[in-house]
Parts: sequence; structure tokens; C-alpha cells
Amino acid sequence: DDDDDDDVEHNENLPLTNNDNQNNLSRRSMITSSTGAAALCGMLSIPAITNAATMETNNNNPSTTSTTTTLPPITHKVYMNIRISRSDGSFYIRNDLPDTPENRVYNGRLTIGLFGTIAPNAVSQFLKYTNVTYNPTEDDPLPSYARSNFVSFKQENGLLVGGSIPGLEIGSIGGGTVLRYGGRILPAPFWSDGTTTTREEERLSHNVGKGLLTHRNLDVTPTFGITTRSGGGYELDGSYTVFGKILSDEGTYVSGGGGGGDVEDGTSTNNSNVSFLSVVQDLPTYSMDRPAPPNDVTLPSEGERAVQEIASAVFSTQREFFRGAAKTFGDSRIDKVYEGKLLRRVEVTKVGLL
Repeated sequence: DDDDDDDVEHNENLPLTNNDNQNNLSRRSMITSSTGAAALCGMLSIPAITNAATMETNNNNPSTTSTTTTLPPITHKVYMNIRISRSDGSFYIRNDLPDTPENRVYNGRLTIGLFGTIAPNAVSQFLKYTNVTYNPTEDDPLPSYARSNFVSFKQENGLLVGGSIPGLEIGSIGGGTVLRYGGRILPAPFWSDGTTTTREEERLSHNVGKGLLTHRNLDVTPTFGITTRSGGGYELDGSYTVFGKILSDEGTYVSGGGGGGDVEDGTSTNNSNVSFLSVVQDLPTYSMDRPAPPNDVTLPSEGERAVQEIASAVFSTQREFFRGAAKTFGDSRIDKVYEGKLLRRVEVTKVGLL
């Protein structure tokens, strides 16, 4: 036994080899890293992650997001009468046109439910432009959705943009933002309800479905959006707030050749119901891209594709140059040409509370 102890004692005093040194350094590094990470987590009050599987599960868990997919109760109901012009921009009854889709006027009505519990400020602002009494003798009326337009349809996310009131502009007085309408100067508050934890958790996700009313958080104008697709709305959750939903969507076409109805009142001899959202998605829109060749053209060769890509790049560069030059010289017409602009007149003729 003494001999064995001597051997052990002798072995412990032997110099360490290079492999032994590397192993010791590796173990010390691991201990130091673990201790430092634990200390840092303790200082920042962050729970230390002990399992990589836990981290992956948390990142993929949809419950960690700050929005909900449960529809809140309806606190207010609003109706909105809408009409879409013929391709020539006219609405009045005409008997001299062939009965084709581009020669028909569409009349519809949206019934909208508002979510006053989760977006009270947005609902309050929306109602300011809805519950406006029209007085024909008043020289300086208040802005109203009853004289507003739907102006664009964004193909990338399916958002229909409405609530654009002609003549309502953003201005500045004393360093503050205001709204100007005719001779009136109106306050320009944000529509969002702040960023408190409770309010963030109550926010409704745009991925719930189509027909949701939403407003951009940093916008002070009454412009709003309507989702037209059932999915893929998560990209809007960070910069927009849902405050309502379309409850009913009904409408009819007025025949361009037959007339037979009062366009302003939305009556028609055509009894088939056509939803507004389905009609507006098929309207032509303005595109800022270089026109693409027709579908029946033979596919280009590799060299021809390269030439087309160069031509497209030159077109985009020239377009941006001339648009920038127009803005520099104060040409306001440039603001009337933008991606997704509806090439038909889509007007709201009447709004009110239900």
C-alpha cells in the first residue's frame, strides 16, 4: 500500500503534458463563461436559459406576441354609402352606352362595427368624421367622411385605403401640427392609444381576417385602411391599429345602357348582390413599374432579358429623377400619382350612426 501511495504522490508531482494543459484551460474557460453569464443574468434580472430547446419553444410560441386574435365586442355601428364610377368617371344615368362592366356604376353600403374597448381613441377620432351634421347654408363646414374617397389599393398587403377628404391638409402653427380645412384650423391628435402593457396585449392582430378597419399609428389624418385578405396581416401589426370590422357588405351595379335606378340612393333594377370589397380589388390601379410585355410574347433569350433589366433600371432611375425634380420646383401634381392609386372614382356619399 505504501508503494501505491508513493506512486500516486509521485504521479501528482509529475509535470503536466501539453494535452493536460489544454484540457485544464478548456475546463476553466467553460466554468468562467458559465459563471459570468449567470452573474450577468442576475444583474439584469433576466432568467438564465438552461435548455436550448426552451429557447426555441419560446421563440416559436405565438402567445408571446402582443396582439390577440379574439374579436372584441362592438360598441358602435356606422353605415357608409359608396359608389364607384364608370371608366369615364361619370355617375349619372346614361342610355347611350353598351352594357359592359366599364360602363356600369356600382352602389353599395358598408355596415361597420367599432371596437371601442380596445381602441377607444381611434374610435373617438373616427366618429368625429362620421357624426357630422351637414348644413348646406354653412360656408365653412367640418370635414366629414360623407365627402371622402377611397384612393388606393396596395397589392403587396391587400390594404384598401379610404377616408381621404379633399381639401383636408396637414399644416404647422407655432411648431405644432394642425389640420387645415377651408378656413378652419383643427387639432391633429394621434389616433393610437399609447403603448401601455395592457393596451398592447389587447390589440387585435390584422391576421384575424379580411374586412378589418385599421389606422396607421403615426398618422394624424382620418385616412384609414380595410384589409381585403384573410391572412398575412402580421406585417401591419407593428405600425397599424385595428379599431373596427365590416359587419355587412352589400351593393349592386346600375346598368349603363338601361338606367332604371337612382344612383345617389343606391337603388337599381339589378337585384344581384355584389360586395364592395370584391369589386374594388378588381379595379385598375396605377403602377410605377415599367410596363411588362404581353403574355403572348415569346420568352426572351438570356441576352434579351439582360437588356430588359437594364432598360427597367434606366426607367426607374429616370422616373425618380423627374419626380424629385418636380417636387423641388413645387409641382404639387406629383403627389397625385403614386403606386396603387385607384383609376376609378370611389366615393363615399353618406355616413351615419346606426
